[in-house]
Formats: sequence, C-alpha cells, structure tokens
Amino acid sequence: DGNAGEDDDVNQVEGADAFNMASVRPRKLMAMGDVKMTSGQVSGTARERLTVDFRERDVSSGGNTEANVRGPVRPVSKSTSEARALSGGKTDFKSDTVEAVVIVADGEQPEFEDVWLKGSVFITHKDAERKDRNLTAEGNALFAKGGFAGQRRMNLFGDPATVVYDSNRVDGQRIDLTELPNERQVKVEGSGRIRFLVERGLDGSPLAKPSPLDIYWGDHMSFVGRTAHFVGNIRAVMNNETDHDLELTCAGMKVHLADDVGLKKSETGNEIEVTQANESSSPIGGIERIECESRVIVDIDMMENGVVQSHHHAEFTDLEFNHVTGDFRALGPGLIDSTQPDKGKVKLAPSNRAVANANTPVKTSESAFVYLHATFIGELEGNRNQSFVRLKQHVQGVFGPVRQLGDRIDIDGMSVNELPDKTGSLSCENLSVSRIPGSTENDRSFSLVAESNTGEGGSGTHSPCRLGSRQFAGEADKITYDHSKQQFILRADEGRQAKVSLRGDNGEPRSVFGRGFAYYSDTNELTANEVTGVQGSGTP
Repeated sequence: DGNAGEDDDVNQVEGADAFNMASVRPRKLMAMGDVKMTSGQVSGTARERLTVDFRERDVSSGGNTEANVRGPVRPVSKSTSEARALSGGKTDFKSDTVEAVVIVADGEQPEFEDVWLKGSVFITHKDAERKDRNLTAEGNALFAKGGFAGQRRMNLFGDPATVVYDSNRVDGQRIDLTELPNERQVKVEGSGRIRFLVERGLDGSPLAKPSPLDIYWGDHMSFVGRTAHFVGNIRAVMNNETDHDLELTCAGMKVHLADDVGLKKSETGNEIEVTQANESSSPIGGIERIECESRVIVDIDMMENGVVQSHHHAEFTDLEFNHVTGDFRALGPGLIDSTQPDKGKVKLAPSNRAVANANTPVKTSESAFVYLHATFIGELEGNRNQSFVRLKQHVQGVFGPVRQLGDRIDIDGMSVNELPDKTGSLSCENLSVSRIPGSTENDRSFSLVAESNTGEGGSGTHSPCRLGSRQFAGEADKITYDHSKQQFILRADEGRQAKVSLRGDNGEPRSVFGRGFAYYSDTNELTANEVTGVQGSGTP
C-alpha cells in the first residue's frame, strides 16, 4: 500500500514497478480511495477499495505446478507474451471495489488471475487490429476468471447487465462470456432482450422509416460465433407504426447472422441498437436465417401511413426462414388466416350467420376485404420473394368477402344453400396461394391452386379436390382460382373426368361431366371442354 505525494491523494500500483519482486514477496495488499492500477495491457480504478492476494507460481516446471501457494491456482501453460497475443488491445475498468488474485514469479511480469469488480462496474476493451473483440460492459458485479488476458471468461451481473460489441448488444440479469482465440461465446442467464434496427420489410422492400426488431426471451440466451440461441417464451416484435406491426411467439429461436453489424444510438434515448454495417443481401439487419422451435404463432398487420390495410395470422411448428433467399418452411398441423383489401373486385354479400364480427373495432381503410382461412396437417413451404405459400396434406379452406378486418367466415354446420354469395369452401391435398402483381399497388390480387393426391406415392388412391359454394360446386384433380378475373378452372387428369354443378333460376342443381371447365363467378358463366355427360333438367 503506497502513499502518493502531498499534492496527490491517489494510491498507485503500477505492476512490477511498484515493488522489487526480486526481494519482496507480498501476501496481501489493501488500498483505499480512488486506487489506480496497471498491469500489462490492463488498467483500472477502484473508487473505494482495492484488495489483492499475491500468489507465487513455480516456473521451474513450465508453470504446470504451483509452490508456496495459498489456495487454489489455475495452471498457466502459456507465457505472458502468448497470453497477451491472444487477448490483444487494452482493457480499462472502473468499479467501487476490486478484489483480485495476482500471480507472481521470478523474472516474469505479475499477472491478474481471478478478479471481482463490485459496484457500478464499467469495463471497455479496445483492439485496433481485432475490432470484433471490442466491447463495453456495465453491471453491478463482474467476475473475470483468469483476469482480462488470454482466453477471457467473465460473468457479469446487473439489473440488467449490458455487454455491447461492435457486432451486437446483449442485456440480461447474468451474462456469461467466453473469449476464445477465434470464437466468442456469450450466455445470458434469465430473461433479456436484443434489438436489431431494420431498414427493409419482410418482402425485402425499403421501409418508410427504420423499424426496431426486438427479441425477448424468458430463460436464457447463448451466442456462439454468429448464431444466437434464445430459449423460453420467445417474443419477437417489429413495428415502426407506419408500414407494419409484426409479433411472433415460440418456445425457442436461433438467429444466424450473415454479415458484420454495427451500433447506433437510438433517437429516443441511450439505448444501443444493432444495425447493418455494410450493404448486405439480407433485408433484415444482417440476419441470414431464423429458426423457430416448437409451436409458432405469427400475427402481421400491414399498414399504409399508419392505417392497417391487411391482417395475417398463422400457426405451425418449427419454422425455418431464410431472409436472403426468401425461402421458408414449417410443419403442421397448422392454420393460416388472411384478410386483405379486395380493391373493389367483390360485391359484398356476407350473411350474419356466416360472418363472425371482430370483438373490437379496428382502424382500417374503407375498402372491402377478402378473407381466406386454411388448415393443414403436413407442412408449409414457400418463398417471400416470389410471394407464394404451399400447404400440404388434408388441406381445408374457406374464402369469401367480409366487411372489416377482424371479421371471420365460419361455415361449420351450414349447408351449401346457406352459404353467402361469393363464399366458398375448398378441400384438397396441396394448396398454393400466390400474389398476382399488378401495374399499380391497387391492382394486386391473388390466385389459388388446389391439387389432389392422384399418383402420389404410387398408392393409386384417388382423392379429388372439392369446391363448394351456393351457386357453383365442382370436383377435379386440379382447381385454380384467379381472383382478379373471378375465374375458376377445373381440370381432370388423363383417364379421369371433372364434375361441376350449377343452380338454375329454379334452384335445382344441374351437373356436367368433362375433362375441363372454366367458371366466372361474377357473371355465373360456365365453359366446358370435352363434355361427357349432363345430369338434371335443362343445360347450364
């Protein structure tokens, strides 16, 4: 414990320069009041108190045995210069108190061993050659196994504790950090949150203004290399109050980063956000791929100038989403609910019995809406960039007009005669939904392709697609629907025939058999190809 000069009340410990290690073997050092210390590339300040236990290492056997040591000591297999080469850069820290173990040996620079920082902890590490290892950490307490050199192992505690790198920011009650020569490992015990700043939407197009993507977790988070694994009651939220409002929940999530990312201070406070550092093929803040574990629930509101235009809801299991290629895949059983503007194509005719109204009013556009609901038991796959999704195995669907977002069509227990106008049901083995581009945003529409399981797996079992509505019904191996044209096309495979049924003015159904049909729902017009038979009175 050395005292400074009369004009300086700061105690200083400057590594080997503070003592002549050739003749002095200290056991313990205690210093009080704004203590500053330096050892190699590490410097720090203890605002209130520094406590150091000195322990000797016998280097005669290469540092693998200890002699004259009080308490356990970690064997050191690398020289001091090698350890510094691993860590690189310079580490500075501040805290109210510092408790440390210093290893001393003849002819070597003293080394910090286990270090405890307690009370208002702040630590920085800067490396000009390895900027990916730069960090800033804050918390209530920090334990550094082996000090701050070599293969760093640190445990940071706080309410919450925070570690900020050049590549990301981590918050949590406890953060476990391991720095290997070529890899960083971080683990956060307990709940926490990480934030990305997003400049492109889910479809890859630029947003009107950047949007934060917050990922919350309930149990723990680990970060190895460029992969973050979140566990326990995951909730991901992305909302900029202008373009979109997204919420996803699941049991676990892995986020794979494709690019280096940078840091940006938020406009609303001192929070640090993860941002994309360079131009990237990834539309979302350097994220390459997301894997969601167990049951996944997704809700998306698409907006224009803050006004909700469409709503999408989905449930499935084990989602994989590649933000670079746009490919996504999930397992069933699952469901999709989608409500979007009709752009004036459909004349509304929902019945009170079929349409279940929203529980709460929603601020939406004045357009009419088209509702689509589908369930499946197989798998879901698609591509965001190509704007399509495919559902597999035992697909059941219903579609039709509704008056406002939040309304649903429920036809359970209803006969075909009770269905509202322009509302239909569909059953098939595979269902594809695609967006039809238009010359303007208002001209966009969608199409459906329903396929049977004919020939799948060589079983020979034939289960045709079935379409039902009040005016028109049909069975075929393939049914397509183009909403922009209000057109249904039914086709039969080779050696089979399709069937359509129409209701005449007298309400009696008439059925027609053939290889193919085209039906226009807005004009109730039917055209046929290779008709093989007619049932019922009259002709369609």
